[in-house]
Amino acid sequence: MTKDEVITELWAVKDAIAREHNYDIDALFRYFKEAEQPSPSGIAVEPQT
Repeated sequence: MTKDEVITELWAVKDAIAREHNYDIDALFRYFKEAEQPSPSGIAVEPQT
């Protein structure tokens, strides 16, 4: 079985965000609620990589 690179990267990001918030579910909830807020300009812009 081969590893799925997308899933591996997704889990790494998830783990990093959880670690940054000390695995505190309330802190994680606040982080994701803030992240989902719409842009003040009302214009959706694709993040630059």
